[in-house]
Amino acid sequence: MAALIELVWQSGNAVMDIYRSDIFVSKKRDGSFVTNADQAAEKIILRGLLSIAPDIPVISEEASDTGQKPGAGNVFPGRSFFLVDPLDGTAGFIKHDPHFTINIALVEHERPYLGVIFAPAINRLFAGMVDFGAIEASPGSHKYKNGTSLIKTARFLTGSKNITQSVSLLVGRSPEKPNSETFINSFMDKLLINKKEIIGSSLKFCKLAAGEADVYPRAGPTMEWDTAAGQAILQSAGGIVLTREGKKLRYGKKCPDYKNPPFIAWSNTALPAQLHSLTGRP
Repeated sequence: MAALIELVWQSGNAVMDIYRSDIFVSKKRDGSFVTNADQAAEKIILRGLLSIAPDIPVISEEASDTGQKPGAGNVFPGRSFFLVDPLDGTAGFIKHDPHFTINIALVEHERPYLGVIFAPAINRLFAGMVDFGAIEASPGSHKYKNGTSLIKTARFLTGSKNITQSVSLLVGRSPEKPNSETFINSFMDKLLINKKEIIGSSLKFCKLAAGEADVYPRAGPTMEWDTAAGQAILQSAGGIVLTREGKKLRYGKKCPDYKNPPFIAWSNTALPAQLHSLTGRP
């Protein structure tokens, strides 16, 4: 965990240097944006992971876009692999929205086991390991060296305790397609919405883990590297991520693009049942 925190911290420094100076933007094959910050962060992370765990495969967003990724035959049930999003929230980053993140996850047995997320522009760092718990840490201004920790202060995350009268809902900044909007609107009709917050990147999972929101429904397209680190942190804090069919979101899917199905992320595993008891609807 310390080594991964060091990697996201190093990457965050590189990204912030570009954020404060010149951002160069190009388009990928799918039409989405990529910047020199995405590429700089990915280079640091891939080099670091090769040193930390050379035998574990890595699926990373920008490398995958250029065809550098393990195929379905290399990522199979039971095998561990890393999922990396070197800059989640690139569109917002280009507009100088500070809520972009750097994500690293370790997947074991098709489920995220460990996750680290750093939002360098707002200096929030989250880490979680399933069965061990999740923390939000305040990074220091020095490098991890000779056993000196990056972490200045930390607090354990436990998510929301319960739903009583109202629900805090998170939605992404990316425009949803019409069928996705229908899914979210129908889901909202079942809830006693008190607050709706629009926020980009994997910070949505972190806010759920920190108890700052209750639920995040997503029907629009996401990739495994978009969600793995956030899901690991959320689950480590007592939350859960379920598909529309009520199944846990799994990883290493045998398809070339690693797309996720629609899902609902909850701040606490008890919330879906509590919601049902309050509204009479699943």
